[in-house]
Amino acid sequence: MCLVQLQRRDEGLAALQRAVELAPANEGYWRNQGIVLLQLDALPGAEASLRRAVAVKPDSATASNYLAVVMLRAGHFDAAVQEFERALALSPSDDTVHNNFGYALLEHGEVERSRDRFRRAIELNPQNTMAHNNLGNALHALGDIRGSLASYRRAVEIEPGMALARFNLGRTLADAGQPEAALEHLHAAARLAPGVPATWQWLVDVLARFRFDTYKPEI
Repeated sequence: MCLVQLQRRDEGLAALQRAVELAPANEGYWRNQGIVLLQLDALPGAEASLRRAVAVKPDSATASNYLAVVMLRAGHFDAAVQEFERALALSPSDDTVHNNFGYALLEHGEVERSRDRFRRAIELNPQNTMAHNNLGNALHALGDIRGSLASYRRAVEIEPGMALARFNLGRTLADAGQPEAALEHLHAAARLAPGVPATWQWLVDVLARFRFDTYKPEI
């Protein structure tokens, strides 16, 4: 996978393919190939590789988790749920699986169930910043603004450079009528991830909504 991360994609993919050809009974090789194809958004190939990984090693919770992510990305919610449940049956204390399952439920509108998955992920790993961020999203959807703010703040406390949590905290503070604090976090999000259009749009909206006369971003 290092070759792919170094942007030598074709060489990296060829190396992964050669690995699975030489050792077709190695679950890890199939799983790694599937993960790379998922990162490249090559979903059919990712699904095929990860299904092969599961077939080679049915007790691989990691392979089932990634296969569930592929199914979710492809729009097959029921299949994703099946794989997440398989992964959790194999590894019930895996906070990443709980978080990913919660994200799938949240995307499907099952907000209360998603909240419970995120809380379980945090119980298992209090440092899981994505679970804190996602719990904030679930609580926000349930109308618990105070709870969502606390979750976003916790994510930022653990990982100050997490642009997504900064963005979510900023927009929620704006909706809660705290524009100065909102701008602080939206500004930080823009600095950390300047290529995200939604962050800049929220900055404009907050400035317009609260009629700030001057604002000098330090990008």
